[in-house]
Amino acid sequence: FSDKYDQLMKHIDGLCKPMGALGTLEDWAARLGALQGKVPAVSNPVCIVFAGDHGVARAIEDGGEACSSFPQAITKKILMSLHEGWAGACVLAEANNVKLRVVDVGVGTGTRNCAVEAAMSLGEVEAAIAAGEDAVAELAEAGHDAIVLGEIGIGNTTVSSLLLCALSGESPENCCDQGATKTKVPDPQVVRKKVAIIKKALARFPEYASSKVPWRTATLLSQFGGAEIAAIVGALFKCGELGLPVLIDGFIVTVAALAAATSQPEL
Repeated sequence: FSDKYDQLMKHIDGLCKPMGALGTLEDWAARLGALQGKVPAVSNPVCIVFAGDHGVARAIEDGGEACSSFPQAITKKILMSLHEGWAGACVLAEANNVKLRVVDVGVGTGTRNCAVEAAMSLGEVEAAIAAGEDAVAELAEAGHDAIVLGEIGIGNTTVSSLLLCALSGESPENCCDQGATKTKVPDPQVVRKKVAIIKKALARFPEYASSKVPWRTATLLSQFGGAEIAAIVGALFKCGELGLPVLIDGFIVTVAALAAATSQPEL
């Protein structure tokens, strides 16, 4: 990739224009061309939204930590809105002529409470990763030439913050924000609650905190979840294998990309 990128940047720099005149567009053109191995072009993009529930988001009386400002049942309602075509993602996809594919990898069933036990078995992680790989493979076979990744899952900002702590060694305070809330005004109490939940989950693994032992990605996803995050990891694996350009945006997808790159640095 680096060699192809450098060759393309050299070509772009040699065009009849001031150096760097097109700003970040030049960088994106070179990246896209290096990935595709041809003159960069995207004519048939698709957005894949993976959906899953998290045990840590269940109500406390149901064995969860109530980590979100919203009840876990909201995930199912968002999933319904995506299928019925009136969610925000549907409107944006239609306005930009982007096909939207929704993949349910655990809404209603969900993971277990990662603050007290493993969120998923290794087999469940493998199945979620495979679901992400299969979705990309099917859409690539159908002629889609760029992938946009998205997700839904009440509680997944807490889980993503937890994954980021484990992958980076940073403190929960540095990795956690309030996530989806009912108002635009920041609520420090919401953040403190999430930080406490993350510390509770990390405390199950003092050996990683004390000796900085690197996590295996599959083990990390098994312990903390979630299924939709594992599916995004699988989708990224398949995009890398097929040389498909992928748009990474948003906190949860970005953390999933970090987990994928930790497992396969060549991505």
